[in-house]
Amino acid sequence: MYKIETNVIGKIYGRLKVIKRIANRGKEPCYLCACSCGNKKEISGASMRRGFTKSCGCLAKEVTVKMRTTHGLSKHPLYPVYQTAKARCHNKSSASYHKYGAKGIKMCKAWRNSFKQFLDDMGSRPKGLTIERINNAKGYRKL
Repeated sequence: MYKIETNVIGKIYGRLKVIKRIANRGKEPCYLCACSCGNKKEISGASMRRGFTKSCGCLAKEVTVKMRTTHGLSKHPLYPVYQTAKARCHNKSSASYHKYGAKGIKMCKAWRNSFKQFLDDMGSRPKGLTIERINNAKGYRKL
């Protein structure tokens, strides 16, 4: 059983600071709360006390963005170069797979699993140059 607090004004629950009591939802009191992001929202006291509501909704959005963002570099000018090289080596549907992947030319595991690692190893692309292999019999990898 949860203890019902009588004075929650000014208390903080997650990102929410209770401003004032506004009404009841059934037997449960509701409060106007200020979220740390600047929004205000009406929240039931039980939802805050039990930890079900920790923000105005901004926390869920931040968590979703964080979960869906792998490296945040998809707009980098080298990203399409990386994707194309990886596809021709590992995607049988790629138009160039028969010239690369089918002949055993692969991208090293570290690069295949991480654009960030590829970028760290390769650095910025010099103007006018393309990605090539020093030894055509070997795949794409760090020297």
